[in-house]
Amino acid sequence: MDRTAYSELNLPDLRVLSVLLRERSITRTAELMGTTQPAISKVLGHLRRQFSDPLFVRNGRAMQPTTRARSTSPTGCTRCSPPPMNYAHRQRPSIPNDRTACSACC
Repeated sequence: MDRTAYSELNLPDLRVLSVLLRERSITRTAELMGTTQPAISKVLGHLRRQFSDPLFVRNGRAMQPTTRARSTSPTGCTRCSPPPMNYAHRQRPSIPNDRTACSACC
């Protein structure tokens, strides 16, 4: 992604990406952020264009992040990052233990 593409990114879209990385579900991300599934899909489409990458690929019912999507996480590890805020209810849900741990910290 070149410098001009960064100017198209905004904080709400990056928050969606962060929650998607943790939840790996558009439906669950929408629930946590208090919005609709189509709204999250629209943001994901925008992010895919900005990063020139699919960011997530479907694997059964779950969405697996691409290398590019994982590289946007500060630590690269969805397990050691803080749990996502439940924007609809202002609570932090617990993170399921089925997340992949990184070798650097977990």
